[in-house]
Amino acid sequence: MAQGFEVDWDLLGRAGSSLLHTADDVVPGLGAPLRGRTGYGDPALAGAAALLGEAMHHQAVGLAQALAGLGDGLRASARSYSEADALAAVHRVEMFG
Repeated sequence: MAQGFEVDWDLLGRAGSSLLHTADDVVPGLGAPLRGRTGYGDPALAGAAALLGEAMHHQAVGLAQALAGLGDGLRASARSYSEADALAAVHRVEMFG
């Protein structure tokens, strides 16, 4: 027999919003350039730093997309639980009302 469980959909929605804010706050810092091409002296080091910077930027973009997807998913789940709770209340009134 399945047992019911209670979901704090407000908390779930806030967690999703927090993830979205985290993406906005953290990701730009991860994709920041290292030190400018002249800061490394040797052209080979400057080229390697540029490649590393591009790779870090690519990873930052992926992280931003993942955080945004998770945040949106949590918020969508919270909306679904909220709607289900409201619908259940309507059905209870109809059944026992």
